[in-house]
Amino acid sequence: MEIHWGRGSAFNLGRIPDSEIRVERVKDQNNKFYFLLSDKQYTYLYCDDKRYDTLQDMEGAVFEWLKMKGRI
Repeated sequence: MEIHWGRGSAFNLGRIPDSEIRVERVKDQNNKFYFLLSDKQYTYLYCDDKRYDTLQDMEGAVFEWLKMKGRI
């Protein structure tokens, strides 16, 4: 699975193909990533409180959470 990230002004917003899940990536003042997940029902389905050094680490955490919750 992969996240299709937006372009231009929507570069921090992504969608997971064949899923209703939307992902928002955020970079904090220490250049660490974290994410927020939403779906059709919840604007903030999940807000992650961990910080990740790389985008790849963050994306791995997204899929780990989705699998743990049975969403994918």
